Amino acid sequence: MALKIYPQNPFYHLHYGVLLDRREDRDGALREIKLAEKLDPSNPLAYFNLGALEVRLGDYAGARQQLEAAVRLNPHLSGAYYARGGVCLGLSEMSRVTYQKFQEVKLQERQEDLTL
Repeated sequence: MALKIYPQNPFYHLHYGVLLDRREDRDGALREIKLAEKLDPSNPLAYFNLGALEVRLGDYAGARQQLEAAVRLNPHLSGAYYARGGVCLGLSEMSRVTYQKFQEVKLQERQEDLTL
């Protein structure tokens, strides 16, 4: 219903795509998340979810690009480091550096949670 009322809202497309992915409708999920990315190219969560979906589709090169975009847009998005590390396992140095960055960001998140 929300998409019919606000068809240009990237938030709705992103979350609809995530729901489609959970229902294993990969084509629909890919369509919706790509549209969310197109409507709001500054949203790191669109790139993160698109990268995670592309991993499940076996498109590791595409996943890596999307996850790197997510990290560029939000260097504190620990899940993107973790997912990117999995994509880069064949590239040992990149994997090591990515996992190290994930650990740093995750530690920072925990410290921030403790101060709340």
